[in-house]
Amino acid sequence: DERLDHAYKTLLGSLNGKARDALVSSGQAWQDFHARTAALEAAIYGKSKLDDLQRLENEIFRLSERANALDKYLAAKGQ
Repeated sequence: DERLDHAYKTLLGSLNGKARDALVSSGQAWQDFHARTAALEAAIYGKSKLDDLQRLENEIFRLSERANALDKYLAAKGQ
């Protein structure tokens, strides 16, 4: 979560105009996706400790995937 936040803020600071607006819009859409996916998983998985761990692992992977994508955008900008 900290890595994602850092990548987002760094990328946001390096963009302007349409690119900045697109990142903000994309970030809002991703947050919505993340919340809706978490709600879906809460409805699908049970309430056992193993299910809790699976949901946590899925969340960590989603956060990591998004941070990786933002890191790639930063690399493309030479940062």
